[in-house]
Amino acid sequence: MDPSARLPYKVVAESFGGLVVGVWIQQFFFGIVCYQFWSYYTSQSKRHDTHFTKTILALLLIGNLFLGVTDFHVLYRSAVVHYGDLDKFDLQTWTMWSEPGVTALVGCIAQVYFLDRCRRVNMQWRKFSPQVLHCVTAFLFMLILLSTAAGLAVCISFWSLTRFSGLAQIPIPISLWLVSTTVADVALTGFLLAALIGTKTAYSWTGNVISRIIRLSVESSIATSVCALLNLLFYFEMMETSYHLLPQFSISRIYTITVLASLLSREDMKSSLQDPNALYLSAITQSRAEQGLNDSDLSSNCNNKIDIQRKTQSQ
Repeated sequence: MDPSARLPYKVVAESFGGLVVGVWIQQFFFGIVCYQFWSYYTSQSKRHDTHFTKTILALLLIGNLFLGVTDFHVLYRSAVVHYGDLDKFDLQTWTMWSEPGVTALVGCIAQVYFLDRCRRVNMQWRKFSPQVLHCVTAFLFMLILLSTAAGLAVCISFWSLTRFSGLAQIPIPISLWLVSTTVADVALTGFLLAALIGTKTAYSWTGNVISRIIRLSVESSIATSVCALLNLLFYFEMMETSYHLLPQFSISRIYTITVLASLLSREDMKSSLQDPNALYLSAITQSRAEQGLNDSDLSSNCNNKIDIQRKTQSQ
């Protein structure tokens, strides 16, 4: 009988189980990423994006393609080429060592995009003085660099250990990487919310769009933070297993999905702002809130407000 057939189920589940399910989950998210990229590159809004945004997306696409290939190689090597050989599963190659480093770089790219977005929003609404804005931006950028450096340290440490079971020997760089990543995500969201929360505009419909931006930002922060925290929790609670690969393989996908979601949401928000009915209702609401208007003035006042809104959108 093949020796691999006598492996206890518990051993197989704790070794190959986390790897197989983790790769399946990240390939599922990769399908979402591919659809989002297709939607972006076939949309009209990409023509107006800066070279910075296009470069960010190109780097994210390259990073996701690289991780998709290397993660599948890890699975194929462990489950097919060396089927049943736990020693070969434990002794991994460069495709496994490089995974934390590339994931950290993908996270860095996404966080730099969100940092630039937060900076521009704060400059537009002028909630902070230029000096405070520069200091906060510099601090967050240093935090992003710390998170990236910690992820690269995990990659180098894994390379020096060569064995999957050796991850239990490097808790400090792994903890620093995942904790700093979570802190950076939460801080970036707080930076953006500081500019948007409490912002008042002359038109209620514009306020609804701001609320949607706030909700999307919070959801993005929660998604990336939960993924990193689950990775940290599984690592410490089940250090001798591969279950921490379940969230680990998906971190880069979640970052990419949040970036693309923020870009693709612009079309819906733009359509909402350009909806004539929405503009008219918003103008009526604002006009009724003002005092001293009679019925004959209401229609004229609404039309004036709609003209102002359209001019604002075209800027």
